[in-house]
Amino acid sequence: LGEMGVSRRLIEGATGAKVLAFRSAFRRDPDFLDEGLKSTGYQWDSSLTACRTLTHFPFFLPHLRSMDLESGILELPMSWDDENRPEGALDFSKVLALLKKVSNNESPFVWLVHPSLAPAKKGALDRILNSLPDGMAVWPLGRTARFWAARHATRFSHTSSKTGEVLLKIEAPVGRHDLSFELSGPISSCSRAAGALKGSPSGGKRAGVEVS
Repeated sequence: LGEMGVSRRLIEGATGAKVLAFRSAFRRDPDFLDEGLKSTGYQWDSSLTACRTLTHFPFFLPHLRSMDLESGILELPMSWDDENRPEGALDFSKVLALLKKVSNNESPFVWLVHPSLAPAKKGALDRILNSLPDGMAVWPLGRTARFWAARHATRFSHTSSKTGEVLLKIEAPVGRHDLSFELSGPISSCSRAAGALKGSPSGGKRAGVEVS
């Protein structure tokens, strides 16, 4: 707890920024990690690897490792990391192949890399970023965490009207979170009531979600 709290205060004091994310050194995962993060004011964590959690998708850490309670701390597993050899070489083809495989499943690719420790690694990083598939975005960890937290909190329900139309109700956190969803047909109308979906009807299959 001391290390978590002190390091957070030192960084906030030096930068003036609010620190909400944490990553433990050497991928350590103590039993009370979620309790420590909650007690010291963190909201997100990226200490675990996708290989260890068996998923690339973000999830809420279980409370004290119990599988029936969530801690409220969002975990963003690392898809690739160089923690064991931060000064080692970076295999361009392997990283890019895994990145494409993970993104095809619509999961974020969280990457821990130390480009300042080896000039060749910086070059490989630039090469990978310049070779990303069209439409792929690079987001900071905070934006990614906010997106997945809003996605987790969003709820969909539907009812059928007497005319045969399907009425879709969306409950989402207030604000804009880059959320979208796909439909099998066009939207015929859209409610603009307070707290409802904001936007105009669309003839396409994909609609954005912004709640006011």
